[in-house]
Amino acid sequence: MQLRALVVDDQPHIISFLRPVLEREKYVVAHADTISQGEKKLRSGHYHVVILDRNLPDGDGLGLLPLIAETSQETKTIVLSQRGAVGHRVEGLDKGADEYISKPFSVEEFVARLHAVTRRNLIKNEDVVKFGGVTIYQTAHHIAWGTLRK
Repeated sequence: MQLRALVVDDQPHIISFLRPVLEREKYVVAHADTISQGEKKLRSGHYHVVILDRNLPDGDGLGLLPLIAETSQETKTIVLSQRGAVGHRVEGLDKGADEYISKPFSVEEFVARLHAVTRRNLIKNEDVVKFGGVTIYQTAHHIAWGTLRK
C-alpha cells in the first residue's frame, strides 16, 4: 500500500523540511499553499495524513477539518502552527485534529506523533479476535494477553 501525505502550508522552508522526513517514512507527498488548493487536492485524492498549518493566506487551516472528516474517516490530521497557546491547541483538537504541534518543532517529535496517529489508525481498523484473556490483532500480527489500555 502506498502511503500518501498532504502538506497544507505556505512556508517553503516547512515544505522543504517535511518532504524528506515524510519520504523517509515511505509517504508520497503532495503540497498545497492555501485552503482552496488543499480543498482541491482533498477532493481529488485519498491521503493517509494531512499536515495542516493554521496561518494560511486565505484563512485558518482548521477550516479544512470538516472536509477532511467528510472525505475519509481514516485520514489523520496533524496541525503544525505558530499558534501554540493552550487555547489554540485545545481549539484545534476540539475541531477534529488528531495531533497539534507548535512551531518550531523537532524532527523527532514530528515523527513520533506521525507514528502515533498511524498506530491509532491501524489499531482502530484491525480485525480483532478476542478469546478469553487473549486478543489477536490480525492485520498487525500482534497477540496480547490480559487487558489492553486504549
